[in-house]
Amino acid sequence: MERDIFAELTKLKKEMVISLMELVKIPAISPESGGKGEGEKSKFVESLCREIGFDKIIHYDTFSQGVKRPNLVAKIKGKKPARLWIITHLDVVPVGDLKLWKSSPFAPKIKNGKIFARGAEDNGQDIIAALFAVEALRNLNLTPERDIYFAALSDEETISEYGMKYLVKKKVFKKGDVFLVPDGGSPDGSLIEVAEKSLLWLEIKIIGKQCHASMPEKGINALEAGSYFIGKLKNLKKAFGKKDPFYTPSYSSFEPTKRLNNVPNINTIPGSDIFYIDCRILPGYKISEILAFLEKIKKDVEKEKKVKIKIKVIQKEKATKTEPGSPIVKNLAKALQKVCGVKPRIKGVGWGTCASFVRRIDYPAVVWSTVDGVAHQPDEYARIENLLTDSKVFADLFLQPI
Repeated sequence: MERDIFAELTKLKKEMVISLMELVKIPAISPESGGKGEGEKSKFVESLCREIGFDKIIHYDTFSQGVKRPNLVAKIKGKKPARLWIITHLDVVPVGDLKLWKSSPFAPKIKNGKIFARGAEDNGQDIIAALFAVEALRNLNLTPERDIYFAALSDEETISEYGMKYLVKKKVFKKGDVFLVPDGGSPDGSLIEVAEKSLLWLEIKIIGKQCHASMPEKGINALEAGSYFIGKLKNLKKAFGKKDPFYTPSYSSFEPTKRLNNVPNINTIPGSDIFYIDCRILPGYKISEILAFLEKIKKDVEKEKKVKIKIKVIQKEKATKTEPGSPIVKNLAKALQKVCGVKPRIKGVGWGTCASFVRRIDYPAVVWSTVDGVAHQPDEYARIENLLTDSKVFADLFLQPI
């Protein structure tokens, strides 16, 4: 039976590529990031679900900033009432600096066996792989061992308030549900992610005094003070510097990322500086400890640079973990050994996914896919062979006895 399903998916490879190319033509940037949302992409995915012949399609839609945020769920009935969820996301991050792209982000191109486009790897590849795994089952009149629930959600790239968190609030999930989130992995497909570090996003606002750059004595340079604050983050890294080899990377990270524009001209000293810090914190450290240490840095910089500093928490999430011995971990490991011929590596990671929100309410969830890890980069791509590989893993998982 497995030979039949794998052969069927190989036959569907060209159709998969065409579908992924069509999918990634549709921008799905959240309104919070300046986009029009995920509505058009959700319609396209729903049309594929209807063509494939899912037994039931359900909408859990909501709104933000007056924009519809669609959450599409499609069900295939299995032999047993147990439920396996495949959680994907529709939204993509903004393209960033277009000058860094060699091709247009939403005009996909194939080169050297790769499909280049924003959202190709994150998360288009596995939207299509999961859907075609179901199509292969349908074509061969095969019934999965349990009910399969495919979800294509909004808002994963920001805070999931209008996506996964919304489904949790609506109590969509039931006791006994298990989850596979194909939103991170490794090039050889061996990585099974079962744990995520704590996440802390911060906005740092430095308030100085604006003045003419030729008369610095009349002002207080907020940009200089902000840079001084950033330099002191090395003390944070040192104070919370323990390592845990179970996680990749093995240490806590505290990275300054986004910085807002201050003054439009060269000859003005800025009176304000706003930047952001992305913290991924190993279990064993409390978020409150990090905030307390940053408060000390704040007071030191305020005293030395004569500025005022405001620290605002944008998002915080506690570390989560699924036990490595959970049945869903074992099922996935078995599929990887069969399809990919690899020895599974069960690890924790620094990135954040939808899996954390169901782990927090005691549902077992794994994160896996076969990817090169080029999400969010210019010239993001998905390997066509990875698209086929992931579809085979999904199909094998759907047919495994439970």
